[in-house]
Amino acid sequence: MEIIGKGRTATVYDYKEGKLVKLFEPFIPKSAIERECNNALVINSLGVNSPKCFGLVHIDGKDGICYQYLEGITLLQHLEAINDFSFFLESFVEIQQKINASTCNNLNSYKEFLKMHVTSKNLLKRIDDLPDSDHVCHGDYHPGNLIVNGEQEVFVIDFMNVCKGPKEYDIARTYFLTVLEKVPNPELQKAQEALGEAYLNASGVTLEQIQPYLDVIKSTREIELKN
Repeated sequence: MEIIGKGRTATVYDYKEGKLVKLFEPFIPKSAIERECNNALVINSLGVNSPKCFGLVHIDGKDGICYQYLEGITLLQHLEAINDFSFFLESFVEIQQKINASTCNNLNSYKEFLKMHVTSKNLLKRIDDLPDSDHVCHGDYHPGNLIVNGEQEVFVIDFMNVCKGPKEYDIARTYFLTVLEKVPNPELQKAQEALGEAYLNASGVTLEQIQPYLDVIKSTREIELKN
């Protein structure tokens, strides 16, 4: 099989008949792979544009997931190529809002993800004190996880961190990933700030509303990157 992508946790292969397989490294627990498969099926069920999940596979001694193969470029690459910010922002916000509008009890709470590497009692309490909710959250929603095909249709990918929680958590996570994690280039930093303001306005939330989540996300992210 031809490799079409490789990361720290998995390698993606062109499989057959419009499908790909994502085979995980041995250190990834099978329970985590099964959870991603379930997450993908949940997203599929929402009617959101997403690659169809065909279920679990075991190939060459590795566990994985079989997905529909989507050809295209990321939404960020599309913005760089076409320079159509209106299309970018509308697509970016619309898909996330459709995800967040749905509810599902068959998902892990966002608090479980935040607690994954945390040992501080103070930080654990701050996480517990955040609101609970059963709205679907993507958990890793940024322009690199959206694919634009040749028909200008936009699809969301990457379902490892899908969870349930308040929509404000998902928006805060996106804001953190796209705005607060700074890139070295000063010009790109200006673009990040402009995107952040436009994104929050289009999403209908204020920075004050997501600040409690941002504070916790920042603290847990620092711990996550050390592990």
